[in-house]
Amino acid sequence: MHQAHFHGFTINWQSGELSKQGTVTQLEPRLVAVLKVLFDAKGELVSYEQLQQQVWQDVIVAPNALQRVIAQLRKSLGDTAKQQAVIRTHPKRGYSLVFVTDSLEGEQLEIEAFEGKALEKQNITASHQAKQSLLNQPIALLGVVSLFIVIFTSVHWFSKPTTIVGAAQANLISLDTQTEQLAQLIPLSKTEFIFIDKQAGNQLVLHNTQNNLREELLDKVNVYGRMVLTEDKQQLRFGQIIEQKGVKCAELVGLNIKTKALTRVLPCQNDFNHTPLFISDETLLFIKTDKQWQSELISLDLKTQQQTSLLAGQIDNAFLSPDKTQLAINFNNQLKMFDLKENKLEAIS
Repeated sequence: MHQAHFHGFTINWQSGELSKQGTVTQLEPRLVAVLKVLFDAKGELVSYEQLQQQVWQDVIVAPNALQRVIAQLRKSLGDTAKQQAVIRTHPKRGYSLVFVTDSLEGEQLEIEAFEGKALEKQNITASHQAKQSLLNQPIALLGVVSLFIVIFTSVHWFSKPTTIVGAAQANLISLDTQTEQLAQLIPLSKTEFIFIDKQAGNQLVLHNTQNNLREELLDKVNVYGRMVLTEDKQQLRFGQIIEQKGVKCAELVGLNIKTKALTRVLPCQNDFNHTPLFISDETLLFIKTDKQWQSELISLDLKTQQQTSLLAGQIDNAFLSPDKTQLAINFNNQLKMFDLKENKLEAIS
């Protein structure tokens, strides 16, 4: 069965075309795969682990990869995280599709088809009546002719700007296609930026836009979470995925941009340490994510290696203010602000 119907939508599983009342949206393969798993569950809860195993299989992805796919799906389906009319969130467990039985779907489709036909018939009737009225009134017919002349003149004068806009859009699409080969672009200066070249096998690259020179910093990186540049712009800090005795985890590492020396900041033990944020020379914040995608924001004393949990839940990302007194955290699918005082977080309402 190549097609399915739900909530007034028709999805073609092979082509990824999502349609409703004549409007067609092209879904990316990953969105189609997640939607198929939720649809096949027939309204039952699908856990994070099940979605990870069935959609990404053995591929290690960022902690918020699934959340991003769900957000994109909801946008395509006219749904939101607040409404949850189509996709329901089960906190700390997973997602489910708000399932509609086949009979109700059939009735809904019939109603929509009937309304569409009725509207089409109404438009045809109104158009026919308007034509008859115009033909019976010579003055009105002359007005219609004049209107056609105005429209034709407008189209003629505005045809060239439209072509220019179309060309600009084509260039933007081309640029967007190229950026799909890159990841984690970090500006280093006005003419230099660092990025991961996925096409070159996840090569970490320093690129100079002024002379178009490209310098390899690391032959291959397997980054988990977000790379962070230190204030002096001398080092990159990030979570690096490694394998220990057949078990994958992510340790915190630092890369000296000039010397290209890679040092370990914090080893990992069956967890994924990522997104490091330096509070001072002695204190580091980072996110620790387990295999069930549950996370903690940890404060680490670099001298004693003592760890203190500041926040626990579904933490996808964290950003530190320039004065290092506030944090913006994507927490439980919401962006929340916190004050950082004496190694403790206080929520800002």
